[in-house]
Amino acid sequence: ADIPSSKSSKKASKNSEILIGGDFGLTESMTFSDGFVLGRTQGKMLRDISKKTEQSVAQIQTFSLPEFFGMERKNQENRRNHRNNCFNHNLRLKNINTHYRKRQRRVNKRLEQFKYRTVNEMMKHFMSNTVYGNYQDRNIHFVFESLEYSNLGRNKAQKRQINLIKGMYARLEEKTKAENLPFKISYVNSAYTSQMCPHCYYVAKENRGQGTFRCLHCGYTVLEDERFQCLRKVIPPELLPPEDDFIASRNIRDRLSSLPDSLKQHR
Repeated sequence: ADIPSSKSSKKASKNSEILIGGDFGLTESMTFSDGFVLGRTQGKMLRDISKKTEQSVAQIQTFSLPEFFGMERKNQENRRNHRNNCFNHNLRLKNINTHYRKRQRRVNKRLEQFKYRTVNEMMKHFMSNTVYGNYQDRNIHFVFESLEYSNLGRNKAQKRQINLIKGMYARLEEKTKAENLPFKISYVNSAYTSQMCPHCYYVAKENRGQGTFRCLHCGYTVLEDERFQCLRKVIPPELLPPEDDFIASRNIRDRLSSLPDSLKQHR
């Protein structure tokens, strides 16, 4: 039998595919299964945008006459009045274009810059060798949670966050195709990934706490994860991923290869 040389085995290991799971959050853009956290300033940025948008709408409402209803307030029918609202009234007065739309353009530009910056940072991380892993000249298979199954979007802040993640997905796919990057992207149903124990597959809401994880069935904690133990030795505590998001990203990664969507255990 032919025994492969060391060079050929080294080449095979370099070309092997690495599975990386990604869990998006409300405070950070993405927590990956290797422990890398992307876009930690996302939550602060979205809260700032939401606050400034509310102030802009409130300013427009003060300029409109009483008979012109606001988008939600001052509406006696408890629903939006698209004919006699403050935006249409200010549009007639020609004082909406100079302030509100300029602010919205600045907001959209800020979101676009954040999206491109985070995607570029993600590409740089997974195309180089760092303490998180050796990814240079390796094929990376990303496993993300599909937004089709997400139950988010109940308020404006969550909708704004989902749209941002959708834009990041689209930007990553465009860059991968245009620059022929060694990336592959798959999407899976993320149901119960943040509540499921990766050791015994037990599912319960109480498994996760405020940034922590402990299985009520077998007692598994994130500190027992070999990957998390290695991260604690090489990176500062403030750069460690949240425990529950780290577990979710690991479950998302494993869901593609080993764990079917229907496999879950309840109390």
